[in-house]
Parts: sequence; structure tokens; C-alpha cells
Amino acid sequence: MSVYLKNVTFSYPDIPNKPIIAIETWSVSKQEKVFLHGRSGGGKSTLLNLISGILQPDVGEILVLNKNLRQMNNAERDKFRANHIGYIFQQFNLIPYLNAVENIQLAQRFTKDTSKSIGELGIKKILNTFHISNTDSIAPTGKLSIGQQQRIAIVRAMINQPEVLIADEPTSSLDEMNKNIFMSELLEMISKQNTTLIFVSHDLSLTHNFDRIDTLEEINSLKESH
Repeated sequence: MSVYLKNVTFSYPDIPNKPIIAIETWSVSKQEKVFLHGRSGGGKSTLLNLISGILQPDVGEILVLNKNLRQMNNAERDKFRANHIGYIFQQFNLIPYLNAVENIQLAQRFTKDTSKSIGELGIKKILNTFHISNTDSIAPTGKLSIGQQQRIAIVRAMINQPEVLIADEPTSSLDEMNKNIFMSELLEMISKQNTTLIFVSHDLSLTHNFDRIDTLEEINSLKESH
């Protein structure tokens, strides 16, 4: 099992009596590709942040790769995330004044597993397979197209060969052509690395790419939390 949640409840500190997440059980198997959708503001990004250890639940267990995130301190969760979880953000979160290689090297610095480290030439080779030329790979990412930035974001998220990849609305800024390119390249890379994928999106046209489709409202029951 890659991800397992049991009796997880989460509410933001400013509204402690109004939980946004209350999940009895939810799990994702190893190498499974799960498409998660739901209404805006329903807690999808919050759930992803809980799974990645960015947020901590009020109660309950969150196991990722059989490790209980609640039993780790902040530094241990940060290290675990760097070594085992990739994250593709909706707004990319690339540092715009750094080039593609530098953005990816920054992700490598957070992991302690030097066996996964790839040098500049290796990074450029991977970027080439994502149609990022050597010239574009050394240009500030803020000057590149949205499609190029998104492909760089895939490489950055996958460079440490994470067992779990989280993608939060990653195609929302892409046109149809770039969306198709993105999905093709993403699915090829996770297949090569045997990665579990949790993918949040409103775009139901993408669901044919996934093993399972979950709606947050179906797994997020707040009845006992009121």
C-alpha cells in the first residue's frame, strides 16, 4: 500500500469547529493511478497537503509507504517528503530567475540519497526528452512558455525518483495540445519509475488515463464531525 488514511480529521486553526476533511478510510495501492475530483473549495488541496505531510491532521493516521507521518517531527517529514514524494503544483512553483537545470538541482539538494543524484548533463538529457532544448534549459524559467514550465515541473517532481507523485490541478493552465503532451510525458515517466500517482483535476476528459476515479465528496464524510 502506498497511501492509507484512517479516521483522519482536519480543520484549520482559525475555524477549529468546522472540519474540512473527515475520512474514515481511504487507500491507494502501489503503482496505482488515482484521479480525484470534487467541487472547488471542497478540500482537495488540503487532502494532498495532508498526504505529503505539509499539514498534520487533528486526529487519525496517515501512512505513506507504511510510514506513519504523525509519528515524525517536522524535520523528519520534510526529509521523508524530499526522498519519497514528488509534487506538481498548479502554479508550477518554479523559481523564475533560476533556469530549468538550477530548479531541478535545487530539488536534488533536499534529498540525502546521493545515489539518485544526476549531474547537469544528465538533467539536460532528461529535459531534452521533454522537448526542452539545451538553450531553453539554461534560460530563466520565468521567460519560458507555460507548456515548457509545466514539463520542467514534471522533471523536477520526478528527479528524485519518488515512489508517490502528487499532482494538484497540473493541467489547468494548459491548452488542449500542451495538456495532451503533458499527460503523455507524465504517464510515460511514472510508468518507467513504477510511481504511484494521485492526480487532482476538474477535467473529467482525462479520466481514461487512470485506474480509479474518486470523488472527494464520496470519501470525505463530515457527518460525525459536526
